[in-house]
Amino acid sequence: MKEGRQQLSEELDKVEVLSTSSVMVRLMHAPLRYLCGQFFNKVIYPITKKEKVVRAFTFFGVEMKVALPAGSDLLFTHGKSHDSELRLVRFLLREVKEGSQFLDIGAHFGYFTLLAARLTGPTGKVCSYEPGKHTYAVLSQNVSGNAVINTFNRAVSSENTKLEFYEFPAYYSEYNTMDVSQFEQESWFARYKPEKIIVDAETIDSITSDGSIIPQFIKIDVEGAEDRVIAGGRNYFKDNNPIVIMEYVSITRNNGNHKKAIEYLLSFGFSMAIIRKDGSIDDMDPKKLDEYLESHGLESDNIVFRKV
Repeated sequence: MKEGRQQLSEELDKVEVLSTSSVMVRLMHAPLRYLCGQFFNKVIYPITKKEKVVRAFTFFGVEMKVALPAGSDLLFTHGKSHDSELRLVRFLLREVKEGSQFLDIGAHFGYFTLLAARLTGPTGKVCSYEPGKHTYAVLSQNVSGNAVINTFNRAVSSENTKLEFYEFPAYYSEYNTMDVSQFEQESWFARYKPEKIIVDAETIDSITSDGSIIPQFIKIDVEGAEDRVIAGGRNYFKDNNPIVIMEYVSITRNNGNHKKAIEYLLSFGFSMAIIRKDGSIDDMDPKKLDEYLESHGLESDNIVFRKV
């Protein structure tokens, strides 16, 4: 398995190279794919505002469907290409073992869900939650036939209930959220307003109550509802020692709810760490996190929480 992880790491290196390469390099890597994808993104989509579902091949050897324009990096580079996502993948390659159980909250099209299933192997278990109806339709196609993965078209929140959820058009679908106010001042918001839908929600405590999944890893990417997600898992977090990976955004994006989530986790006995370029982690003082993001020019980052 060590050799397999090394091979995946080398394939991820190629993703990183492509993600930072010039347009010409990307074009030469896969001319037809790049030209067709960019023609749709730049010409067709601005006119129709309708997404296009295409096949992409991930660096870890699994084919998945993505909706353009949102899934363009997967189509062009074979992976999620943001620096924070590259580092998160390297962390998962180090830490997720065969037989691990993984809870993916805010799964989108399923990139991290499929990667987790690849790393846990046939003896592992992955549960994925995605409340958006359009993104879930793509997610469900991507996991079809994979016995390791269970998916749920629900939100995860502080209580078992129904709640309002806002689903953006394809280009901004990664911003789908329970709290749309954080985006109302963005220049693109007026042109790409979200659809409000009502979705079912459940808590981490409810998800884990029957013992069908006892996740050692919990990934949270819920665009401003992080505090609700953590609050709904207080019993699980107090009684267990999962590794939590949570997206944190800069102060310019109104990160008050993220700060509340961190306060909850610290009160449950967790400590906080940042992910380095090689996937290892460094302890981080919560009071210095905003300064860290600003000094590194990051609008967001994936932060690791664990009990030590």
